[in-house]
Amino acid sequence: MCNFIVVEITPIGIQSLGWRFYIIWVIFNALFVPLVYFFYPETADRTLEDLDAYYRDNPPLLVFRDKDVIASKRPARYVAREEDEVRRASGVDAAVWRRGSRISSLGRDGDMGGEKGGSYAGSEGTAVDQSKVSADFDFGKKAIAEV
Repeated sequence: MCNFIVVEITPIGIQSLGWRFYIIWVIFNALFVPLVYFFYPETADRTLEDLDAYYRDNPPLLVFRDKDVIASKRPARYVAREEDEVRRASGVDAAVWRRGSRISSLGRDGDMGGEKGGSYAGSEGTAVDQSKVSADFDFGKKAIAEV
C-alpha cells in the first residue's frame, strides 16, 4: 500500500512543488525511526517459531522496554523452549539428555569430572559411569538426527 501511494503521488508532487517535495519524504522517513524503535520487535537471530511464541504471549504495544525483544542475540528462553521441543519430539528422556550433554558432563577444569577411574558426578550429583554417559549421548544424537 505504501509503495502504491509513493508511486501515485510522487510525480504529481514533483510537478507541483519541485525539489521541495523531497522535504515531505525526509519528514516521513524521520518519523519512521521512532516508530520502528518503539513498536517493532527485533527479528535478527530469531526463528519464525520464536516470533510466533512472542506474539502468542500477548506482547505489549511498546516493545522498547522488554530487553529480550530488543536484544540483538537470541534470548535464552527461546533456546530452552526449542531444546524442550526437540527432546519431546525425539522421545529421549530428559534425564538421559541432561546426563549425556557435554556441558553437564564437564567438570570445572574441562575434564570428565577430574577422575581417572572413568566416573564422575553427573548432573544429579551421583557417580555415573563415563561409558554409559557416552552411550546415552550417542543415543540422543541419533534420535535427534532421525527427527
